Amino acid sequence: MNNDHKTEVRKDLRQHQRLLVPEGRKVWAEGAGPELSGTVTVIGLGGMFIRTRSPQHLGSAFHLKLVDAFISLDAECTVRSLSDRGMGVEFTEISPENEQKLKMLLAHLKS
Repeated sequence: MNNDHKTEVRKDLRQHQRLLVPEGRKVWAEGAGPELSGTVTVIGLGGMFIRTRSPQHLGSAFHLKLVDAFISLDAECTVRSLSDRGMGVEFTEISPENEQKLKMLLAHLKS
């Protein structure tokens, strides 16, 4: 009898570094309606995790406003993952101006 166990290794396919949002720092995400709002806990150039009690459906696309004490920006997003704490979203469309704001936000979070 062969007792070899295969261990599945999942490759991280993310193209961008992710940053944890420090606990004392609040970054809010607001959707096109009052039904979507939450706190961003992880963020990168490719997307973020939004802690929310009202996640959108997997694959849903929506307009999102990201608000920080220093920066506010808009982007189009698509829900890529769901958990009991919220949802992971991908930035699917972001203007060059808003991408610069996102980069500034990431720089602030790194420091």
